[in-house]
Amino acid sequence: MNQYQLTRVLKRMERRFGKLRRGQEEDYNMFFFIIESNALKVHRKNPEAGSRRMKEGILLALYHMEEHLTGEKEDLSDFENEEALLMKHAVLMAFDPFENEEVRMVLADKYVLDDRDALKTYYALPAKLLLRLCDSIDFWEKAGGNDGYFRMLERTIGYMVDQDDKMNFIIAAD
Repeated sequence: MNQYQLTRVLKRMERRFGKLRRGQEEDYNMFFFIIESNALKVHRKNPEAGSRRMKEGILLALYHMEEHLTGEKEDLSDFENEEALLMKHAVLMAFDPFENEEVRMVLADKYVLDDRDALKTYYALPAKLLLRLCDSIDFWEKAGGNDGYFRMLERTIGYMVDQDDKMNFIIAAD
């Protein structure tokens, strides 16, 4: 698999779930905060896990979600460097029942996690958020250089993010 093939997951997930419209981001600030604060914690401890690795981590997370939706597994070993895997973990810990046991326990009564239709319903919002985050990372890399995304996060939410290793999570309520 090459870089182009890796990024194809963005289009597949956009076709499957759609995309947030401009201006809709405000409705999901808490979701974005949890995902981005987890990533910021990783970046603080591992500065080499920068904007580029964050985007790779999101792509890997989207593949992880797609695997659970389709049952198909891709060989992503060429892209699974330490920093990208740290970012993937930080992203998935925010919402994924297969990565975060606490999320699994909370969802156990509401979703049958072996049911792909139920998973599609559950993954719809996180997928849209991750697609939007990829656009944001691209913007901040162009505007602020190689680590522009994390510099922006430090300026905007950094003061609210604890200096610990605890990965937070969020689940949408009906």
